[in-house]
Amino acid sequence: MLSSIPSIMQELPIFELMEKAREFQKSGKKWHFHILTPICRFNEIKNKHAFVLENESDRTAFVTYSEKRHFDQGKELVKLIYGESIFEAIPAVDPSAPSEKIKKMIENAKLFNKNGIPWEHHLFFPSCVFNKHVGKWVMVFESREEIIESITEEEPIEDLRKIEVLYYLQKK
Repeated sequence: MLSSIPSIMQELPIFELMEKAREFQKSGKKWHFHILTPICRFNEIKNKHAFVLENESDRTAFVTYSEKRHFDQGKELVKLIYGESIFEAIPAVDPSAPSEKIKKMIENAKLFNKNGIPWEHHLFFPSCVFNKHVGKWVMVFESREEIIESITEEEPIEDLRKIEVLYYLQKK
């Protein structure tokens, strides 16, 4: 919920928020971001999209509210955090078999994309303000129909890659 973001959260235009993310990356800060739709259970502003940038190193957060989801900016920041390979095609024979929860997320994402049903996902870092399982990595799949959570000790990069590819195939 946005109210749980540190009180030093500042609302910024998207271009300033993006510049902050680039600065955090260059200076070696721990940071991540969230794209929250109006239907997202973590977004208290139900008539706007929220693009949240968290600086874990300094415990600060920034937000941009808008009428649309900032897909392009999200894609740029995912690449900044994980590199271009995050969007590489998944091999036909995938050696990193996902858990049952991740399989369900992938099945839902494919089905929803095919039928034009909006969905979103979140990766909560161990110290993320939205993370109720502090110290663990939490991947959340969210739609109007359901919420699926996968909790892991290690960063689920391969699972994230599978979901990211599908997320950015959605119709904007």
